[in-house]
Amino acid sequence: MNTISEIPIWYSNVLMFSFMIAQFIILIVLIVAMRRQKRYKPFWQILQTEMASLLHHPHPESRELDVLLEELEAANLTTERRDRLIWLLNEKASDKNQGKDERNRAEFLLFAMREVVREKILNQTE
Repeated sequence: MNTISEIPIWYSNVLMFSFMIAQFIILIVLIVAMRRQKRYKPFWQILQTEMASLLHHPHPESRELDVLLEELEAANLTTERRDRLIWLLNEKASDKNQGKDERNRAEFLLFAMREVVREKILNQTE
C-alpha cells in the first residue's frame, strides 16, 4: 500500500464523510456565536433606552434625573454622571412615595445599565 490508488475505497469514503461532518460542526458553531453576539448586545441597549424614555418626565422636580436620562440615551454620560444617575435611580426604586410602575422601571433600568456595561467589557476582551 504505497500509492493512493491502493487505499481501500471505504477508507476514503469515511475520511471524506469525517471532513464533511467537521465542516458542518464548524459552520454551526460560527452561526451560534454570531447570533449570540448580535442577540444580547442590542437587547440590553434597547431595554436601557426604553426604560430611560419611560422614566423621563418633564417636571421641575425631576429635572436632574431627566438630564441624566437624556445623556444616557445619547451615550454621553461620564463616569461621575453615571454614578449620580445610579444613585438617583436607586433612590427612586426604594422610594415608597413613587408608584409601583416607576419603582419597577427604575430597577429595570439599573439592571439594564449593568448588563450594557458587562457586554461592553466582554466585547473588549474578545
